[in-house]
Amino acid sequence: MRVEPLSIIFKAMFRDAVKNAGLFKLVPIEVWQQDWVVHIESVGNGENALKYLAPYIFRIAISNSNILKCVNGYVTFRYKDSASGHTKTMTVTAMEFMRRYLQHVLPKGFPSKAGL
Repeated sequence: MRVEPLSIIFKAMFRDAVKNAGLFKLVPIEVWQQDWVVHIESVGNGENALKYLAPYIFRIAISNSNILKCVNGYVTFRYKDSASGHTKTMTVTAMEFMRRYLQHVLPKGFPSKAGL
């Protein structure tokens, strides 16, 4: 499969997203002047990706009961370790907690629970 056209499109879409986020000035101009390489590879029928993403459509990233405390700019929460299956706790800064949480917010245009 030819990846050159995909690389051009991906770079343009990524650049637009960076601009829309107000971060364009933080990226060195050389990044946009060089060719990008997008690696694509068939990995099956997408079933594993759907299994991973589907729960985010029907539930939030973390429930209130798993947020154990918020003190002095730090958040302690409970989570299930995917490797061991054990429940663990972690304490991170409030900013780091928000960064991690926002990684689970669906982009505009994705269907939400209400739209299903």
